[in-house]
Amino acid sequence: MKFFRIIIISFILLSAFLLGAEAREYIAVRTSNPPVIDGKLDDACWETVTSSRDFRMHSPYDDRPATFDTEFSVIYDDNNLYIAVRAHDPNPDKIFRQIARRDHVETEFISVCIDSYHDKNTCYCFFVNASGVMGDLFVSKNGGSLDDSWDAIWWAKTQIDEEGWIAEFRIPLSQLRFVNADEQIWGFDVMRSVHRNSEESFWMEHPQDASGFIHNFGILRGLHNIKARKVMDIYPYAVSNLDIYEAEEGNPYMDGTDIKFNGGIDGKIGLTNNFTMDFTINPDFGQVEADPATVNLTAFETFFGERRPFFIEGNNITSFSLDVNGGEEQLFHSRRIGRSPHYWPSLGNNDYAKVPRATDILGAAKITGRTESGLNIGIVEVVTQKEYADISRSGVESRETVEPLTNYTIVALRQDLNQGSTQVGGILTAVNRNLNEEHLDFLHKQAYTGGFDLRHYGKDRLWRADIRTYGSYVQGSKNAISLTQLSSSHLFQRPDADWINYDTSRTYLMGHGGSARIGKFSGALQAAFKVQWKSPGLELNDVGFVGGTDNISQNIWLNYRKNEPFSIFRNFNTTLTQWNNWNFGGLHQNSGIKLQMETRFKNLMGLDLGIEVNSKFLSSTALRGGPRLLMPGSQYTWMWFGTDYTKDLHGWMLFIGGANKDGLHHSQRFESEIYWKISQNVNMSVCANWGQTHDVFQYVTKVDYYGDLRYILAQIHQELASIQLGINVNITPEISLEYRGRPYFVSGKYNDFKVVTDGDNPVYEDRFDLFTDNITLNNGVYYCDEDRNASLDYSFNNPNFIYSSFQSNLVFRWEYQPGSTLFLVWSLNNDVGSDGNRIILSENIQALNDEIPYNVFLMKVSYRLGR
Repeated sequence: MKFFRIIIISFILLSAFLLGAEAREYIAVRTSNPPVIDGKLDDACWETVTSSRDFRMHSPYDDRPATFDTEFSVIYDDNNLYIAVRAHDPNPDKIFRQIARRDHVETEFISVCIDSYHDKNTCYCFFVNASGVMGDLFVSKNGGSLDDSWDAIWWAKTQIDEEGWIAEFRIPLSQLRFVNADEQIWGFDVMRSVHRNSEESFWMEHPQDASGFIHNFGILRGLHNIKARKVMDIYPYAVSNLDIYEAEEGNPYMDGTDIKFNGGIDGKIGLTNNFTMDFTINPDFGQVEADPATVNLTAFETFFGERRPFFIEGNNITSFSLDVNGGEEQLFHSRRIGRSPHYWPSLGNNDYAKVPRATDILGAAKITGRTESGLNIGIVEVVTQKEYADISRSGVESRETVEPLTNYTIVALRQDLNQGSTQVGGILTAVNRNLNEEHLDFLHKQAYTGGFDLRHYGKDRLWRADIRTYGSYVQGSKNAISLTQLSSSHLFQRPDADWINYDTSRTYLMGHGGSARIGKFSGALQAAFKVQWKSPGLELNDVGFVGGTDNISQNIWLNYRKNEPFSIFRNFNTTLTQWNNWNFGGLHQNSGIKLQMETRFKNLMGLDLGIEVNSKFLSSTALRGGPRLLMPGSQYTWMWFGTDYTKDLHGWMLFIGGANKDGLHHSQRFESEIYWKISQNVNMSVCANWGQTHDVFQYVTKVDYYGDLRYILAQIHQELASIQLGINVNITPEISLEYRGRPYFVSGKYNDFKVVTDGDNPVYEDRFDLFTDNITLNNGVYYCDEDRNASLDYSFNNPNFIYSSFQSNLVFRWEYQPGSTLFLVWSLNNDVGSDGNRIILSENIQALNDEIPYNVFLMKVSYRLGR
């Protein structure tokens, strides 16, 4: 979402630290005659309070008076906080207007930020743009963590007049958490964005080149005798969907049409003033957009982010990245919950099965909150259903379990100390499966992980240290633990890894990892040093996400930035990064260095240039359980260019090119996006992606050669092309129509097959035996005579492929009252694969057109019952 991309970038780049500045104060006034929220400020209550102004520029310059004056006032009663903001502008006709869905606040907005615990570490932010589009955000770790999924129930209206524009807020106290006191003292700040100047200003001063944000808020006083309100929101829902697809002759489960009806309840209940329970009974995630189509030729699974509201809201507490820098690898990856079943029945000719596409969640509950001593607590409890496949074997019906009844528990704690200067946290996860069928013994019966993290800021927050450690324990049958050891994350069967042992008698596996970093993250010159490790036995993929293990890495990061305009530049940033990697056997695997320069010019065009150089890489995973393979060093360069993003028509393009010194690998990739604001209510975007890769080290398969394993590689020429079209029609901020369409094409042509003989030989030609006249292709199968004695030694399928896909999603959304929503969705998915070897768009599009797509028509309505 563009709003949150802008806000996240803004908060990180403009995160603030001001030495020696006194916090400004505003004293709120109680009212017995609350205003009507209409954006007019003609209520008598606003005439009796003073306003505060004198905003300071944050971007493009630090600590200058804002170009346009901004003033605000705050009043309250027993149930609500009211804020009025007057954003002066001498040219109201130039105010940027854009109607969009909630949370798509791009720019030209007012943001009210409230640190209601006054811990200088967390805050609630409420945004509204000049067209009345609202958005909200929960910020923690002094600006280091942003939860854009947090959706509060509040009201705001705006009005544009001859003096500029007005924003009027009503924020119920039930949406804020705070401790009971005779007088509330809160951290408080107001931010304004001016689109045409690309300018941000704050009530408090916020330099750009510093660490932290919330600790520098001003103070809101005068809130006497108000009580924290318990939230109570219940959302019953009903959903119906019609699936239309190609019928399969003879298959009793695919007659071409499926009709389903469902219902359930979501809720949010305040347990105490500071703790809230979110729950869902028989949840439905039908309106969630499908994952993008992709082809993965690596040994590791593709990461897909979470999109279900229940799991993403409030995940700042339960999030635990393996790397202190963040990233995809996590102890808790909620996409594991409700995933597709693990087991697929074995079928013969004329056998059919109806297997659920996802595992149903029977119920889920999440408790989050904070004690008065500053301890943040998050608990997630989920039970998923035992799933069955309906099977027809020669007309005889039966059922088989494809997913066991499973319980997931996540408990996370975080304590802020010394007004946020020290943060200590921990997390525990548990997965317990009810395994009482023998055919499911490949699954872990139990899986537990735990993590601890510490962040400490030095004096004046100039320096920061981060440490986190974590461990895992999985238990199951001998078969389950054997499969875990053989999986791509571990590869215990590697013949040259004498520091690990593949043991078929094991019934459990343990592992550990950690990451530590110390650095200076404020000022013009910044630097950091980091180490990270993941032991070979670290297994997180029952409810977390980890790719490769058996790794120790070191990283040095240097950064110089100039945030204020100079010469032709609006800002300038350059970064140098260096790294080394080893495995747990102490074997050095590779080194690398990267230099990157980013700038935005005064005309608001942008440029990003970079180069990355990698040494030779001794890979332990390229042969997927085989011996090490020496890969050549490589070099990548890239260039990104963007036009002025304040224009109605703007865009960017990116080119990445790479090769190695021996010419054994080269790749090119081009991406581009064009965004067009057609009117205040309509915008569209087009994103194109094209790439090709040539690589002589592409893994194909492993085969048995008279009791020995042979690892087959090939040269691959891979092509990729895709286009994504997005159209948004926003009638009002509450009524919208969105369309997304994406054709995607990828192909792979394999040739020059070879068998690995001495994978880490420094001479390239001596690492392999190349197949020449001793390999033949017949009916899609390659037959190999390795010893050239005129007899077949082994065979493998032709790996050439073409994959074409088209995904389309049309969503009508109407929030007919706050928290109550109607969805109408049409989703179309179509894909086709073949053993071709190159993209020919006319033929690929025709192949898609010849296929009958899978259509889903869905209607969902929810209604908020709350206070």
